[in-house]
Amino acid sequence: MRVQSVLSRYAPILLAILMLTGCAAGSPDAADDSLHQQAAQEISIYSFDRHDYTQPDRVLAYIEQQTNTKLSMLTGAWDDSQFDVLINTGDYPDVLTIVDSDKYGRFNKWVTDGVLVPFDDELLEGLPHLQEVFQRPEYQSLRINGQFYGLPLQDEFPAGSPGQFVMTMRQDWLDALQLPIPQTLEQFHEALLAFRDQDPDADGQHNTYGIITHSLPEVKEALRYVRQLYADRLIDPDSISINTNVKLRPKFLEGKIGAMFDTLNYEELYKRNQQLGRMVPNAKIIDIPALQGPNEQWGYSVGSGFWGYTVITDKADNPKAAAALLDYLLSAEGKKLTLFGIPDVHYTDAASGELTLNLEARRQEVGFDDDFPGGPHELNWGLVQWSPMTEPDYVALRNLEEPGYSALVKENMDRVNRYLIEPAAYSVSTPKWISFSSNSELIYADYFNRIILGELDVDGGFEEFVQKWLDSGGAEAMREMSDAIRAAQ
Repeated sequence: MRVQSVLSRYAPILLAILMLTGCAAGSPDAADDSLHQQAAQEISIYSFDRHDYTQPDRVLAYIEQQTNTKLSMLTGAWDDSQFDVLINTGDYPDVLTIVDSDKYGRFNKWVTDGVLVPFDDELLEGLPHLQEVFQRPEYQSLRINGQFYGLPLQDEFPAGSPGQFVMTMRQDWLDALQLPIPQTLEQFHEALLAFRDQDPDADGQHNTYGIITHSLPEVKEALRYVRQLYADRLIDPDSISINTNVKLRPKFLEGKIGAMFDTLNYEELYKRNQQLGRMVPNAKIIDIPALQGPNEQWGYSVGSGFWGYTVITDKADNPKAAAALLDYLLSAEGKKLTLFGIPDVHYTDAASGELTLNLEARRQEVGFDDDFPGGPHELNWGLVQWSPMTEPDYVALRNLEEPGYSALVKENMDRVNRYLIEPAAYSVSTPKWISFSSNSELIYADYFNRIILGELDVDGGFEEFVQKWLDSGGAEAMREMSDAIRAAQ
């Protein structure tokens, strides 16, 4: 669940209580006694979008007991520049999670500066779940100088699914205006015009927009298309300056926008449907298939199968203990704990195998969402993986309280998987590409925004952009990257 939020800290109050009460009836088997003869290892963790763990949470306390650790959970708004602040001040924790795997320059600098502890054979000894991850063939290209420095966070969806962004639309608006789900760019444009002009929310006012966006394909003809959308007043003008989908979602939930690019995330899609439905009865948001572009080509880009890393830093007094914590969270016991909670506390398992959730007990924990207590604990995502939203255990959990969840997943997965494009290569980068990447992003943002806003002519502005990009280091970076991609193929 790649969302963003607030600052917090954790105080380990419940560990003693759980130990006195036997960790509640039916809890998983106790860890090896020898582990608990040692003093609990203090481990600090920084992760985006966490709740305030100064309040008691029995799931977190149970993890501490099983791993003989004392955890401090630190968090902040989902803005990865916070990592730069932490590292530059030297005041960073033992473990950092959700480190953007696309920011090669930052990651490689941390490796060069000795900030990150390698997941080498010595660290991984006796940790089978971590070993299994790092032995996967698809991750071998992630080594730097022969070593892994970050645990890849496996995506929510099966291999071969689209990457991060897909187009979402208001199905109820399409139905109200008797429009089909768009299949082409032309049909999409027509739908947005109808959203603007035909009062799809039936409030009698001319106050709806077609789309909000911060991310669109980066080619000249796509820019021409988006510029036309903007000129036709189909894009909410306030959204042009918003740089993350997390900041766009609240605006979409005001109920006056018909479409937006968003992450492929069915918990977020489910929540947005529930939140919008409280204000707009029968509202329905769906993911749509990739739109047909020029030359009858279409397709969402297939993702790499992971996004982001969890890393152990040189601040860790005991890197092995930090790695053992991650290994536990990857285990079947750890995954079930963060998915369902503690047995006979947060759920009951009947002799028939039928599970029943204890929603009142789940609401008492910091990590279960008060508004959606039937979902997983927040420690299920962003620490060692993203929540596996299509796997049987996950779907079974969500169907206990939300019987429509499995149908929502199937219908939307069928649509977004309809047209897919394999990228030239995965997880490939080079030194020149890394050093040029931040400057490249600034050049893109400057020229593309000015072209979309009509401050530059599409053809002339794009030609100027290309020359600026090449002259600023792009030419050399592109040659080196092209060679690396050919080698990877």
